[in-house]
Amino acid sequence: MAMKPLPAALEDAFERFWRAFPRRRPNPKVEARKAFALQVQKGADPEDLVRAAAGYAEECRREKVDPPFIVHARTFLRQERWQDYLGEAEALPAAAAPRHPELKKRLVPPLSEADFAVWIEPLSFEPQYARVVVWCPSRFHLERVRVNYEDLLCKALRAPAVAFQVGSPE
Repeated sequence: MAMKPLPAALEDAFERFWRAFPRRRPNPKVEARKAFALQVQKGADPEDLVRAAAGYAEECRREKVDPPFIVHARTFLRQERWQDYLGEAEALPAAAAPRHPELKKRLVPPLSEADFAVWIEPLSFEPQYARVVVWCPSRFHLERVRVNYEDLLCKALRAPAVAFQVGSPE
């Protein structure tokens, strides 16, 4: 069966899936895109795939999974492992009162509820002169937030700069 390319209408959902999915190297994005398209063709809701990726990322963070042991996105999709994380994703803190309500108002959108719950909600913030220190629960979390959300956080926090640290303010 010939694989149709991902329709433009699904490209945004795939990019949100890709951002929510835990980072590992290598993790071929082209293969993940094909597997995403296949799951949608088989009837999966793209938003379920995004929520499942966020749930899996939360589990990896919580369990402190080393990147080499994180499953490839294509495998997660092809083996339909994503179905195991729908309940997990729905139980994420986004459903509860957020720790950072003002920040959430400034970041959702452009971030999805799932991205906010997985990547921003666990953070702690410590204002310092001319910057804000962003405390992250792990090195993995720090790198993900720094790479994907640093500019958004600067704008939302109305800070000229942010500095990232692992741990919590003491």
